[in-house]
Amino acid sequence: WAGVAVQEACAGPTDHTWAHEMGHALSVQHPFLGWEGGVGHDGSNTHDFSNPAPEFVTYNYTNFKDSLILDTIIVDTIMVEKMDGSNCHEAADGFCDTAPDYIALRWACTPDSVGFVQQTDPNGETFYSDGTLIMSYSFSNCKGRFSGEQIAAMRANSLDEKGDISSVGMEITPPDDAGDIQLMSPDQDELVYYRDVEFAWSESNEDNYYLLQIGVEPSFSLVLFDTIVSQSSMVLREADSSWGNLYWRVRPFTADEFCTEYSVSGIFEPTETSAVSDLASDILELYPNVLTADQSEIFIKTNSHKQSMNFTIYNVQGMIVERGSSDNNRIKLNSSFPGSGMYFISLETNSGVVVRKLYVN
Repeated sequence: WAGVAVQEACAGPTDHTWAHEMGHALSVQHPFLGWEGGVGHDGSNTHDFSNPAPEFVTYNYTNFKDSLILDTIIVDTIMVEKMDGSNCHEAADGFCDTAPDYIALRWACTPDSVGFVQQTDPNGETFYSDGTLIMSYSFSNCKGRFSGEQIAAMRANSLDEKGDISSVGMEITPPDDAGDIQLMSPDQDELVYYRDVEFAWSESNEDNYYLLQIGVEPSFSLVLFDTIVSQSSMVLREADSSWGNLYWRVRPFTADEFCTEYSVSGIFEPTETSAVSDLASDILELYPNVLTADQSEIFIKTNSHKQSMNFTIYNVQGMIVERGSSDNNRIKLNSSFPGSGMYFISLETNSGVVVRKLYVN
């Protein structure tokens, strides 16, 4: 496996989906393993839980294999776990400190975190599912723990089978110290045009990521914008000028360490007043405006004499691709575009700033 991806809607502070999926990634199965299709692998045989469960059930084992086999269904047979613990090491998830559970659908729990559906094991003993287990299908408000044997299995798997992802023995470069970060742009208390606002700050660790936040007050109790970037600069397409002064800060982190502090905050004021109009009417077009990924030059067609302009090219997420200066209305590109799609180029002279679209095939 290469990682765990979780939908944003399932990643809230009280949601246990990420922990559940990490359990799978580290070899732990559902306590109801084998019941995904009922007593049969395809769900065709329904079961009345008030009746004793069969000794064995069959289930579709295809998706449990290390290699996905698209043209074959693999059906396997597994023991049904009993309440007396006589087959707990062989049945279901193979753990003896997780009670039997036959419910393979999401379910609500009582205030005591047990299920509402009474089930009957092969010996006729009745029970209710334990909703506290993260690997069960109880709702998130019910669950909150792995069993001791589950934890031991995950530790063993991470060390023996997936040692390459363990931080044990790894040399980890810490992120930048937030106190050392210098906010470079916008300047403190700077009045800036509200479109295409460039944010930049100092960087010493190339492994850093940054969380950039923009708020309406120094406490950041109301955050208007936040995003994660992998470089020490970003262009914001439009800053809300209706709030007056805005505050911004960044928090450095790495893939290995993300419990970090924010930098000091900066303050700027976006305004809709700009000298853009004169420059915009002067720049007629860019040629070509449909580029290839390895395009080396862009030409600027203007109404006036040739001039030098500072330029910044960035993608639709605001990530800067390249920056530099034009030479006699010619822009020489030193790097390739990371992918096809729409980009923006910001052109700046003493008269103001104008932005044009670029398209990369």
